[in-house]
Amino acid sequence: MTMRRALIAPVAFMLLATCASDESSAPTSADECSSELAPGVTNTALTAGGATHAVRIYIPPVVAGTGVLPVVLNFHGLGNSGTSQAAYTEYEALAEKEGFIVVHPTGSDLAGVPVLEMGLGWELVNGLDSPDRDDIAFANALIDELVANWCADSSQIFSIGFSNGAFFTSALVCELADRIAGAASVAGLYHADACMPSHPVPYIAFAGIDDEVVPFETGGSTIFPQLRDTIFVLGTFDAYAAFAVQFGCDQEPATSEVGDAVTRYDYLNCDDDIPMTFYAFGGVPNGHSWPGAPSDSSTTHEIDATLESWHFFEDLP
Repeated sequence: MTMRRALIAPVAFMLLATCASDESSAPTSADECSSELAPGVTNTALTAGGATHAVRIYIPPVVAGTGVLPVVLNFHGLGNSGTSQAAYTEYEALAEKEGFIVVHPTGSDLAGVPVLEMGLGWELVNGLDSPDRDDIAFANALIDELVANWCADSSQIFSIGFSNGAFFTSALVCELADRIAGAASVAGLYHADACMPSHPVPYIAFAGIDDEVVPFETGGSTIFPQLRDTIFVLGTFDAYAAFAVQFGCDQEPATSEVGDAVTRYDYLNCDDDIPMTFYAFGGVPNGHSWPGAPSDSSTTHEIDATLESWHFFEDLP
């Protein structure tokens, strides 16, 4: 397996509202951004890494002069879009309540990438990448633009994703550990052999034990057996444990039951005292789902991945 370091590609960003004219005036502290961006949703586009992506940016209603704000990047699953991910996870409603920015990018066509070519999505590594584009470079450029032009706090950039977007978040942990302050994966996660984060990244994950798409256990059943030699080499639980080992955590996690069919695993004594938490859920017909999603009656509602992930992020030092 090979990982590639992101190369910054030429960027074209169509800005509809900004608080800084260029990167030289990028906000670096809570006193340097006037928070004059129009609240609500702005739909724009970013060309970077060899592809153009639609980008949905939600700005919460904030008092002028508040300063830079935390940002959550929310990556959708294969065949979906930023708009559908916003509706499914309802992260924007939470952002309005809690006062942070949430960004929902849309992946591009993955024609020619085996298995992933069935719809819009995010390229990965291990033979699931495209020679014509670099989505890691896109994510890097997106963070640059959010900090330069959208009042984003560069020290509080968080990534979360569902399914294909969850795997992509794993790639960001490996490749952009110096850019993201915390990560969350829902219904998908992998640890490449060549993953070498520059430092430990706080990581929370959610996975269904009966997920028929992404196997929970190594060697478990999946509707995509052709991925066993790439991103399904390890099941979700073992892949997460590989990150915990890499980050110096205790080998055996502390276990607690948080619902009739939800188990929480906390890996303790990690390097830099980072938190590492994994939620496994069962008892529902749809294991490949977003826990707590209001529109999804087939997932578990004993835990809310949107709320829990944000609490995880906001509690980080």
